[in-house]
Amino acid sequence: MSNPAKVLFFSYADRRYDLFAIPYVYFALRSNPDSLVEICLQDYDSFQVRYARALAILEEAYPGRFLIRQSELARKQPRIVPNVVRFVEAPQLKARYIYIGDIDLLVFEDVCEVHEELIARHALAFSNILRLQFAMSEKPRLSGLHFCEYDRYYPLPSIQDLDLAVENDEYVLYECMRRKGLMVPMDFQQRPECGLHMSLSRDPLGRTTGSAGGHYSRENAHGWGGRHYYGEFLKQIREPGFARLYPHLDLEFRLLLLAAEGLATGKSHSLHRAATSFLLDKRLIVTERAFSAKEIYDRRHDAIVSGDMEAAESIGITLCMVWPNRLDVWFKQAWLWMQMGKVEFAVEALSHIADMQGGVAFLQSGDFIKVHGNAIADSGRTGHELLRRLSA
Repeated sequence: MSNPAKVLFFSYADRRYDLFAIPYVYFALRSNPDSLVEICLQDYDSFQVRYARALAILEEAYPGRFLIRQSELARKQPRIVPNVVRFVEAPQLKARYIYIGDIDLLVFEDVCEVHEELIARHALAFSNILRLQFAMSEKPRLSGLHFCEYDRYYPLPSIQDLDLAVENDEYVLYECMRRKGLMVPMDFQQRPECGLHMSLSRDPLGRTTGSAGGHYSRENAHGWGGRHYYGEFLKQIREPGFARLYPHLDLEFRLLLLAAEGLATGKSHSLHRAATSFLLDKRLIVTERAFSAKEIYDRRHDAIVSGDMEAAESIGITLCMVWPNRLDVWFKQAWLWMQMGKVEFAVEALSHIADMQGGVAFLQSGDFIKVHGNAIADSGRTGHELLRRLSA
């Protein structure tokens, strides 16, 4: 592992995120032949037991090109902010460049080529951006994807005055570079991710905020991105090398990978219905012990007649959860959402119908789409795709 290399991918994973470690190594090396990968873990001993076979397969595919080890900082400073570790623990491997990034990023591009070009074109000391929302604050931040010449980053400057159990990781990175006398201009804002960011803190499509934080919102949510890498993603997960590795990956990661495949193949609606049917424990969501579809339909009808559209909406959502593969359930909910002016949700319901057997013919047989065609078209990409499918 002492042979010269162009770039060293360096990251850290605590116990919650170490399911990404093996895939991170595989995809980074698959797309960057002149590179090395080093990952520090919070609990290497447990990881080694759980992924013994995967590590053996990975070593066969990429002998001597990666190192997964125990983080010394995580052992000595257990209260350290997890995201800080990657920026302040020195790697054991070395290359011309260091690329410090997120462990949940699947890399599908030649990172060195992308960032060397940016550094040369913009005369940068390193490739990263200043977070504009923090640029004028007392604690500015760089982003968490950092590409730099190895010898410019290490050895680190003294940061003994920073409380690493409290400080934000991107501020710590900013301070490291500032204290070395290196910085990027504020107007440089190009931050290529070079892959698919399968963040546990995000909804894959950016429909809502993710489940990791303490705040839920449908506004300003971020998805996994990487749409332009979908083709390469589908190609690489179908290759024999990854097929050998796949059965030995964490089950949760394989589920996340399936979600990403759903995005790349346009099958997210189908996966939603399958997950609702077979993975979701409805006892934890539906409070009533038993009911018939007719009983719920009647209750919904009464709510609509009385003008309580919110109650009718809630009842309809229950129907969609209990019977996710019924055309009539989704159509009634689409009608209701359209009446309430919730066109985006109506389009989602209609897209579920179009995705089901006989659904396109069902929608084509009535005038609902014709009547609401303009609203559907104005709703965005999903609406345009729905209209395209129905006109084919």
